Amino acid sequence: MAELGVVTAIADPEFEGLVASTLYAQGWNVLFRALDSNSLKRYLLENSEVKPLLIYSSDIAEIDDLFLKAVAPTLERAIGFAADFTDQIDSSLLPKPTESSELLSIIRNPGRAPLLRKRVQEKHQRRAKIVALASASHGDGATMAALNLAIELTLLDKKVLLVDAHHHQPALSILMQERNINLERPRSITSNLSLFEVRKENASGLEEILYEFTLSADFIIVDLGKCALSQYGEIERRWEAILNNLLLDSIDDLWILSSSSKISASSLHSLVTSLESAPARARITFILNRRQGGKVGEKEEERFLSTVTPHRPHGVRVLPVDLRGVERAQADRSILMESNPRGLLRRELAAMAQELAGKVAP
Repeated sequence: MAELGVVTAIADPEFEGLVASTLYAQGWNVLFRALDSNSLKRYLLENSEVKPLLIYSSDIAEIDDLFLKAVAPTLERAIGFAADFTDQIDSSLLPKPTESSELLSIIRNPGRAPLLRKRVQEKHQRRAKIVALASASHGDGATMAALNLAIELTLLDKKVLLVDAHHHQPALSILMQERNINLERPRSITSNLSLFEVRKENASGLEEILYEFTLSADFIIVDLGKCALSQYGEIERRWEAILNNLLLDSIDDLWILSSSSKISASSLHSLVTSLESAPARARITFILNRRQGGKVGEKEEERFLSTVTPHRPHGVRVLPVDLRGVERAQADRSILMESNPRGLLRRELAAMAQELAGKVAP
């Protein structure tokens, strides 16, 4: 989707401005701005050699199913938005996005429309907070943190769905000693914990699962593995692009972990640059993982803060190094609560879980 021609038919100047600025930032061309259905139809029929994307709003009269059927041969596809809430009921129209990242997700993932409409009608029922953890570089600790955060939440009597979306190298099932976990449905591990491993074969069902658990669970914790803000970039395999766009569009909070290694620091700088040019919808928290003690750790934290604070993130956290506890947990395929329950790392993750749990309405 490097080059995209777009035709708009939107009366609301504020929404038109959001659409235009979003498209311009992506390098996409607005070929024509229609002020009524007649001028839109005339333009499409006279320029039928170019099939654009049509973005329209219900505040332009007479753009209905019959109109869209008549001009369908001239379009790549059409995306319609409701001018107000009443237009969303029992229609094919979507709620107007309020942010560029939300609009981009809809453009890139047209198949999401049915569930988007369902969420609008049942938005008040949502219960779960979705928190995704990602590493700036390979091995920065997102999987360890996601697993132990989920466990700590269950100890607070919260119902949690743990999603392994690190589909290149899924590890949660190995660490939890669970076999054949990549099924169509999440597996119940305990009364408060379910596990779902995303693969190509079951990725198409993830959105429905996320929607289901937002209504029944307290938290959905997602291990993304290495962070790839693919919503704003290109991914070679289409199913991976759709999966990443879905996750980035669904999550409430994105926690990005990095370490003090040169590779991780370089990757973190690239991520921050990407976020500055195309902000994510989710609240961003940067986490310095494996911070050492003493002056060495102070210098690590200073370099980390100099990279992330210009982005003005939602939060900045530090996780202390606990090589013994982590290595023992990996060797025993256990969790920090078992391998080193009094360790600084375990206590910090428990405190983070308590903070999250305190933000959940009873």
